[in-house]
Amino acid sequence: MKTVVSIFFVLLVCTHTAAQTDAFSGIWQMDSSAAAPAYIHVKIGTPEKGSLYPAAITIQSGTFYGVYELLLVKKNTWQLAISKNKYAAAEKPFHLDMLPLNGSFDLGRNTKGQPQLLINRLPLKLSTSLPHDSTAVMLQKLVNTGAMQFIRTSLTPWKDAYTNKILNPSLSPVYFGLVDTAYVSSRYGSFYASTSNKTEITSAVYNGRPLFEEWLLTKKERSEEIMIDTGSNILAFFADYAINSPLSKAAVRFEFDKHKFYLDFKNSDDSGASFIAAKVSVLQDKEKLNAFVPYTYPGPGEPPLQNNERLLGSIKSTTKELTLAIWDDAVEDGDTISISVNGNWVAKNALIRKVPQFIHVTLNPGSNTILFVGENLGSIPPNTSVLEIIDGKRRKAFFLETVTGENNLLKIFYDNGGK
Repeated sequence: MKTVVSIFFVLLVCTHTAAQTDAFSGIWQMDSSAAAPAYIHVKIGTPEKGSLYPAAITIQSGTFYGVYELLLVKKNTWQLAISKNKYAAAEKPFHLDMLPLNGSFDLGRNTKGQPQLLINRLPLKLSTSLPHDSTAVMLQKLVNTGAMQFIRTSLTPWKDAYTNKILNPSLSPVYFGLVDTAYVSSRYGSFYASTSNKTEITSAVYNGRPLFEEWLLTKKERSEEIMIDTGSNILAFFADYAINSPLSKAAVRFEFDKHKFYLDFKNSDDSGASFIAAKVSVLQDKEKLNAFVPYTYPGPGEPPLQNNERLLGSIKSTTKELTLAIWDDAVEDGDTISISVNGNWVAKNALIRKVPQFIHVTLNPGSNTILFVGENLGSIPPNTSVLEIIDGKRRKAFFLETVTGENNLLKIFYDNGGK
């Protein structure tokens, strides 16, 4: 009897472990059979809503070492779409262009029956200029066109201090193709997909489940109704391939009650990307009181962004008095910042500390511009910090990253109800 119970317990544990093991999460190492003169690992974290995977690629060859953070989005049971942008968390002594690794990781098995990830790149016009260093040339060619095969060496999902930032658009160091949360009041809506190309194939999922697969799109819209889950949702739109065109020009419009938002590959930030994803939250009545409402920028009469300006976000406030909380969530390394509200400086050369510093600001009716200027890069470039907007009930965080010659802007529209 004890033997039967023991066997049953072992089977139960094994079944539970298998059920908990994600097909993609873990550490993947470049297959030695590829004979590439570099050590490359793909580290994949635990997915959010079974859809968004934080990830990092590490490359080591000779004196070169690089760590590149990125976002992966589950397209189906065997494909993870790769974000167009990657963030160089560490890189020395030269720079690699990681854009060619844009497409998908395809899951399969090698000749030994081991799980295997293969790179499936999107067609891309590559730069003909290469660095002069021989190691740099070799690595760039490997990234651009080289065959990459990875086998899993660990089932433990990747996680470090920056994992959560990849999944949070307002904290992300770069735009990973994930649009900040849209708040809607209804689970029921519609979507409309089309392309300005002659014909194009696209797919979409929500919360890891197919919304539509390989739809043939034309300029004529295709539409269907949609019902999303209560609470948080992940919607993702994929560029499968454009016929007779190098780039996707597809777009999908979602409508929930009176709220509309777009995922559009014609936008410059998403041009040439393999996916665009968005977080969508269905708010309950109590939650609506605690969320800032986004507003569209630029509004009527507002100037467009300058080349040296980066828009953090644009929100609407019904409160005249706001508090800005700013701090360094990594290493306090001597970063200083100056802040102006509608052209008036409220802080000059302020040292960013680990402990939050609070600045109280008063908004004008209508559009307000808060400008953040990194005065130095500290001992660990770039100049980074976290900003939180607080109005007593609502809070929203943004990730500030300033480099020489670039300023961060936050747009706040103060709706005073016509008073």
